[in-house]
Formats: sequence, C-alpha cells, structure tokens
Amino acid sequence: MSAEWIDVVWTDLVGRAHVMRATRRAAERGALHVDAADVRAGFGSVQSPAGGEGRLRLEPDWSTLRGLPWDADVSVVLADLLDEGAPSPLCARSFLRASAASAGEVGCEVAAAVELEFYLVDPATGRPVYPWIDNYSVSRIECEPVLAAIRNELRAMAIAIEASNPEYSGGQFEVNIAHGPALAAADQGVLLRLFTGILARRAGLDATFLAKPWTDQSGSGAHVHQSLWRDDRNIFHGGEDELSAEGRGYLAGLLESMTELALLGSPTPNGYHRRADGSFAPTVVAWATDNRTAAVRAVLGSPGATRIEHRDGGADCNLYLTIGAQILAGLDGMRREIEPPPPIVGNAYEQDLPALPRTFLESYERLRDSELAARLLPRLLLDAYLEALAPEVEVLMTSSADWERERYGEVPLR
Repeated sequence: MSAEWIDVVWTDLVGRAHVMRATRRAAERGALHVDAADVRAGFGSVQSPAGGEGRLRLEPDWSTLRGLPWDADVSVVLADLLDEGAPSPLCARSFLRASAASAGEVGCEVAAAVELEFYLVDPATGRPVYPWIDNYSVSRIECEPVLAAIRNELRAMAIAIEASNPEYSGGQFEVNIAHGPALAAADQGVLLRLFTGILARRAGLDATFLAKPWTDQSGSGAHVHQSLWRDDRNIFHGGEDELSAEGRGYLAGLLESMTELALLGSPTPNGYHRRADGSFAPTVVAWATDNRTAAVRAVLGSPGATRIEHRDGGADCNLYLTIGAQILAGLDGMRREIEPPPPIVGNAYEQDLPALPRTFLESYERLRDSELAARLLPRLLLDAYLEALAPEVEVLMTSSADWERERYGEVPLR
C-alpha cells in the first residue's frame, strides 16, 4: 500500500481505541510514542500527571495493514505497546498474543470469532433510531443503508463480517465476524467498534456499544466463539452431538472462571445492569447447547463448526483482555482434565445455580481477591487493570443519578 498517512490504532487498558495519524516513514522508524499514564488512565482524565510514568513506543503490526476505503491517502494498522524494546505489561494486545500462543504448549491453535451488539442512535433525541422490537427482520428499511455501509466498507478493510441483523430491542443490531486466529478476531472487533461510530456519523447518526444504554432496552453483549485446532482438526469435536474430552475440559475451565473474571468482560458499573431475568444476558453460571439463557453455549455439529460460545461480556469490554483470559481459563481446565456440570435444560433464570456478580463492586472484589486470576494472568497487567478501575468504585458509591431524583426526590414530602 502506498498511502502516505497511517492511522496507528492502539487500545488502553479499559479497551478504548486510540488513533495516532502519522507518516508511514515515522511509523516505520519507531518514532511514535504514547504516555504510559494514558494507557492506564481508566475512565478518568487521559492527561499524564506531572513527571509522567514514562513513554511506550507504538510498534505497528504490519500484518494488519489495510486501506481506508473512503480515503486513498490513509491506511490503518494495529499496534503493540513496547517498553524498552519488549512488550509492555500494559499492552493488552500483547497479552492476547501470548495467551493464544500458549495453546502451542498442547500443540494447538486458537480460532475465535466475535459477535458484537450496538445501538444506532438519533442524535436529536438521544434515543434509539426506532422504538419497537423487530429482531431478525429486514423491515427496518430506514436503517439498512447504514448497516449496508458498515458491512461493505468494513469488509473492504478486510474485516470479515459474515452477517448483521436487528436485535431484540429497538435500534439495536448485531454484527458477526468470521472465525479466524484469536488475535485477528480481537483486532477486527476493535476496528469494527471504531469505524462503526465513524460510519454512523457519516449517516447523521450516533452508535453506542455501551453495555446497557437504557433501562427499558436490551443490553449489548460481546459473544466470543472459540475452538482449538491441531493438525487442521477441530479437537473440540467429539461427534455430531457432543464435545470431545478436550472440549469438555475447556468448557469446564470457562465455567469455573466466570465469576472471578467477570470484571474483564464488564469493566463499568453500567455493565451489570445487563444482568436481569429474561434479558438474554447471563445471570448464573450454566451451559447448554441451543439455549440463550445460559452463560456458555456448546455449538455442536460438523467438525468445522463445533465451538464454545462465551456470552457474558459486554460490548464495551477490552476484547484483548476478555478473549485472552478466556483462552487461558479454558486451557487451564483442559490441562487439568476437569469436567463441566451437566448442561441445563429449560430456563436458566428460573433455576438455583451459582450466581454471576450482580454489581460492579462485587465483581471488582472477586477479581482483586481471586487466586485463579493471580495464577492465570500476568501480575503487573492484573494490578494495572484493577488500578485503572479503582476510581469507578468511588464514583459508584458517591454519585447520584437521574433515576434517584425521580424515584426518591419527594420522599420527605409524602
């Protein structure tokens, strides 16, 4: 590609994409840097404190270079964060690369795919573009040109979108990305979120991947499909209607880790508003096959299609951390040859099963105190993530909200 300008994309610890536009020459000679404080800033100010915490070098991964369809002068590339020539402990993308590479210890490669849900929003009202449920329908003709642009422009950027559809709320949509190497799956999810917002604005709309934008509408999730391959064979496939022993161990590892690693998939207090009965978001640790009330699904069938779907994360999570931690948890269960409980039958919301964290504070404390997380995750990365989210505990405990004024504002007068 001969584009003069390169948009170098990197993510901070909470998963927000940042873009630095530079000449190709500057990107190639390693002249691009970011403040470490900006990587670990969380949801607060991204301004580095006086004195700073050092600088990290942006290292473009040139295998991810792709053109920008609407601007021939610009290309896009994903970047890692390096500290003195080595992957920084703050680099979530490097963490996922290492997590996926660890499958090589059992002679496997990880394939993954991401499904992301989001809303198209009318900026004039601040509400979804239409109010009624119309899932799995093409009758929302007014939105199809926007979705078509998202599909076509992103496919032109080598983001392997397979399908899109309206979801179970007004103005909510889901986009599915094809299976591929785990790092590529996360990269494509990051770019999908970034450029969906840009393309929506070109159509006069906004887009939000916030996990639960409105109380009266469905939450938006990030569903991660994953499988392990050895010598071009899917080792999760144990027959037409069953997982192999390796697949069962991997599944058991995912289930065992769900409560303690939930903060990786839901990094904001808002994300826990998704957890409600009948919401299609999981509230308990359970698995099944064709059952959307379960937290994890085993998708059974042909050797090529057999996979495990982890359904707990919100659409606003750090995809690199979420997918990387799921891989490590699954591999851990597979190595220990643990067995999952029996699959549930019926509605998971109506059954007495281990509960997932219902609040941000509970989830934060579970990750902070987790022996499993301390064993699976790099200590410096885990500590930095917890530090980045620590201010949200104080915000949650000390902030008043509109609904509180509406619900309780006249209590002393009644």
